[in-house]
Amino acid sequence: MPTPKAEVSVFYHKSKLLTYNFTICELQKQGLGTINSFIWHEGEGKRGSNEIGSCFISFLNNLSNSSESNKLNMIFYSDNCGGQCKNKFIVTYYIYAGSRFKFESITHKFLVVGHTQNEGDCAHSLIERGIKR
Repeated sequence: MPTPKAEVSVFYHKSKLLTYNFTICELQKQGLGTINSFIWHEGEGKRGSNEIGSCFISFLNNLSNSSESNKLNMIFYSDNCGGQCKNKFIVTYYIYAGSRFKFESITHKFLVVGHTQNEGDCAHSLIERGIKR
């Protein structure tokens, strides 16, 4: 998402800073739970596996610290983006989280290509709708 966002023609052609948003939605048995958004700009990092892995580690650390259970099981669902979630670096982050935090298992499932709309897309549309206002 380019920021700042404006409709003024002089401002429109100026250089903009790209802002990245990685969203993790917790699903509960009764529906959608907490939505976690990790936001950074291109000056702080790119949008590759290291940045996404850092978001996963931060999320898993917070979840592990806030849970009373000593044996947590986590299942992630995501699209098939090889540069971000479908690579050996993310697997390494999961192995690290499994050994460091209270996780018995971490599973990552990939949605079928062409059918990747999920709860995170709802959060992104709310953010975009808020920016338009």
